Amino acid sequence: MEAAVRFVQGVDDAATLAELRVWLVSCMQGEETATPAQFRQAMRDRYIRHAGYEIEADSSWSRACQLAERVKVFELRRWPDWERFSEVPRHADGVDALLWQARRLGDLPKSPRALFRLL
Repeated sequence: MEAAVRFVQGVDDAATLAELRVWLVSCMQGEETATPAQFRQAMRDRYIRHAGYEIEADSSWSRACQLAERVKVFELRRWPDWERFSEVPRHADGVDALLWQARRLGDLPKSPRALFRLL
């Protein structure tokens, strides 16, 4: 299962792909299955990570702090108006579009520390 989560998070090195292959075979044979909640969280985290990539910063910590500010603004100003939409609003910038995708999958981490762990 961890290999599937890493793959969804964007890790696609040879070791992860090999582990993912073994995991998928075991799932197909009925040995192990991931819950929908685990995949939703992994996808949410991936959108958050990509939102962070959109922010130019000198360090990962600075990026996490800037992203925390963007999350705060998004939750207070954007999400109340945008949550009813079935698609990303056309006027959303790259970060807000990714936060919209992430928010549809679950609550967004709000602290720089929590966001830093995802980046």
